Amino acid sequence: MSSYRCEGRRQGVLSLIFCISLLFFSLACFFLSRYLAGHLRIVGQGLGVVLLILFVQISSRYFLTAYTYTLEDGLLSLSSLSGRRMKNLGSLPVTRDCLLFKKEDWQKKKRDYPLSHRFSYCQNPFPKDSAVLLFPDREKGGYILLEFEPDETLFSLLSKITA
Repeated sequence: MSSYRCEGRRQGVLSLIFCISLLFFSLACFFLSRYLAGHLRIVGQGLGVVLLILFVQISSRYFLTAYTYTLEDGLLSLSSLSGRRMKNLGSLPVTRDCLLFKKEDWQKKKRDYPLSHRFSYCQNPFPKDSAVLLFPDREKGGYILLEFEPDETLFSLLSKITA
């Protein structure tokens, strides 16, 4: 009974700067709308609300959530941790029918594989070292795409199973 657990890791500060700039521009829109009249005030406040909603969505999805990938006896389990709440996102059986790609290799070959569903469980908004795992969809035809960020050990374990 073999088991391996991998936690997602954060990369770089560019995405954090982007998120903080969304908050800054949202607050600036609210502040500047005080000095505008009529319809321009409503436009400024609306833009501030939209930027604030983007800030909340992006920060809660990428910065306040940690992902864990567990491979146990050919079953890949995904879970997320938000605050103190651990949530099981699901488990997928990894078999020889599955296809595993590095993100760069997937970009070159993605036209060859029709997709029925697409799921992304990446820790970072712009992942550098993500992997793509394709599961055959027997109901709809095509493949189910799972994008995630495994470490090198998990990637090598998955590549041994799918090879």
